[in-house]
Amino acid sequence: TTWWSNPIQKIDGLDGFQYGDPPPLTNVLYVSNIVTSQTQTLNSFKLDNAGMIYVHTSDLNVPSIHIGNSNVSLVSLGSAIIKSNNNSDIKYTCSESSGILNAPDIVALICAGGGNPSSNHSWIEVKAEGKQFTNNFAVFLAKAAFSRVHNSTIIKDGTGIKIYKSEKPNMITQTEISENKFDGMKIQDSYSVQVDNLKSTYNDRYGIIIENALLPNFISRSEVSYNKSDGIILLQSSKVFLNSIWSFKNDGNGIHLEDSDQNRIHGSISSFNKQRGVYYKTVNPSFPTKNNILHDSMIANNCTETASSGFGTIEYDEAKSNNAYNLVVTANACYGLIISNPAPPNLAVPANYYDSLNTFLNLTLTNNANGIYLDNAFYNTFVNVIASNTTLNNNSYTNGAGLFLSYSNYNNFTNFVTTNNNTGVDFQNSNSNTFTNAFLTGNNYQVSTSQDCIIDVISSNNTLTNSTGQNDCSSAITKPGKNLVNAFVGKVDSDEKNQDNTAYKANTHSYLGESSILDFINFSNPFRYWANNTTVFPYDSPFNPSNASMCDGGDCAIWDWRLKTTDSDIKNKTGNGASSNGSFVTGNGNCINILKGGEKISDSQSPGNTFLFRAFEIAFDGIGDDDGLCESSEECIYSPHFGAYQGEGNPMTTSCTPSSGNPNDLTGYKIYAYPTNGGL
Repeated sequence: TTWWSNPIQKIDGLDGFQYGDPPPLTNVLYVSNIVTSQTQTLNSFKLDNAGMIYVHTSDLNVPSIHIGNSNVSLVSLGSAIIKSNNNSDIKYTCSESSGILNAPDIVALICAGGGNPSSNHSWIEVKAEGKQFTNNFAVFLAKAAFSRVHNSTIIKDGTGIKIYKSEKPNMITQTEISENKFDGMKIQDSYSVQVDNLKSTYNDRYGIIIENALLPNFISRSEVSYNKSDGIILLQSSKVFLNSIWSFKNDGNGIHLEDSDQNRIHGSISSFNKQRGVYYKTVNPSFPTKNNILHDSMIANNCTETASSGFGTIEYDEAKSNNAYNLVVTANACYGLIISNPAPPNLAVPANYYDSLNTFLNLTLTNNANGIYLDNAFYNTFVNVIASNTTLNNNSYTNGAGLFLSYSNYNNFTNFVTTNNNTGVDFQNSNSNTFTNAFLTGNNYQVSTSQDCIIDVISSNNTLTNSTGQNDCSSAITKPGKNLVNAFVGKVDSDEKNQDNTAYKANTHSYLGESSILDFINFSNPFRYWANNTTVFPYDSPFNPSNASMCDGGDCAIWDWRLKTTDSDIKNKTGNGASSNGSFVTGNGNCINILKGGEKISDSQSPGNTFLFRAFEIAFDGIGDDDGLCESSEECIYSPHFGAYQGEGNPMTTSCTPSSGNPNDLTGYKIYAYPTNGGL
């Protein structure tokens, strides 16, 4: 029998062979007698015929299988499972450093690698079940090259898959990993690993851990859920691309970057996690968490355990020079965003220690317990940000603020919206913060008194300070009286892309119990997600106090955070926050005034970025630097609205370029625009 011209060998005869047994299938594979630290002999079955496909159609109970030659495949057919009968975590079957049988020091049910041409191009397509010893592995690839784990189900071992010291491309595709005693998948000291359509769930620690991976790895279209710690964590890793990561219902953080830099999170959902949605943390100052990019993602319903209320849904803990743009952060039971630099353990504060230098563009933060909190955080840049309808209104001005600064200086806020909160902005011991272009406030109340701005007497040189008193906003750029209660589409009656749609719309006013939700991923547009539902009128208003909270254990509704076509407060108002921007004009040299090269700001990063503040860079087009900021000689999309939603449809059909301007203007860029603006 041949399969793609490769010979096929059935290995069902291996079932039940264990310690000291003779080889059950001669001339096809052989048994290696391995002396362990316990001086016991262990049989590991070695698949040694190059180019052969080894298959089994019935369950195999074996101590270990080793792929020991090039172009070898191991395939489980039908429902057949490879099960470990190694009832110990000290009867070693594989070498951690090489993936070969010599000098074994780990226990692996399936082991491959070797780092030489004789052990490359492995194909593993199996159902595998281990013994749930913490230090064991179901599939272990060491120094592997051009190998692939595909269409596999791996359960109940220590770690489901580990790729170690592999410096050539390897792939994990269409694979499910669950119920492991330690981690679902670990990539360590490796690069060029491509993971697609992985599902890692119900593991006792991390769903995915990537450690000391300093060159590119790619994880896409993968779910990490119901794990007992973080969904996915990067430790001292760089250039990891996380695309369409769906991290939910984990006991720790949804996505966690620690001592890691130059990573990108794109098109992802982090939700219903007990702790933070996205957590950036520096532990070792020699490996700071910096230069990471988070964009086009939904972060919702996090901090579900009470102890997390002081966390940030997105939290930067001594993390510096990171960018984030086009985000919806909603219905979280903690701060929407925290940037902090805790006081160092000694009295001597290093130079520039408090300089955070992070840049944020086009964020919608709504219905979170608190808004944005800066704690000992200097030189951050916020552009086109909404921080509205905080839910922690307990008559204390330090809670329920859209923006709260404590000992934080030199931050810039351009086109900033804070409405419908307990307080709008609150400055405590914070100096020299600037607000530019437009600052929209309104309907911020502490008890019954309007509190758009609270600036204590210790704070100074903030551009919001009114010459007539501290507790007021400067009239120079402030547009008061805004109310976003009718700005967003709000609750929807159905969503055809969500698999819970039939059960959802069957209930009066459309809702579904949180425990009954099966689909946390699929929605008709990226601005929709689950949040709290109420039977209190108005049912469809996202700012209804009964709706404006996370969905945890009760009834949930699908909420849409696009702007209504009828909104008159923040839609098409990024010019000055008051009057309409007017229509987008196409053609070379025809960009409207607010898109000309002089309509720019600069952040505080090093080197710094100077960019248009009413546009964002098109990612992955091979033209710019892909940091999300619209700089000279880049192609960008127009941002006519405040917040994350900037329209819909195909933006590439209409464009403009700027006319000649001043010598210091941005030049050479091209602006596209979405054809449809407003979701209802």
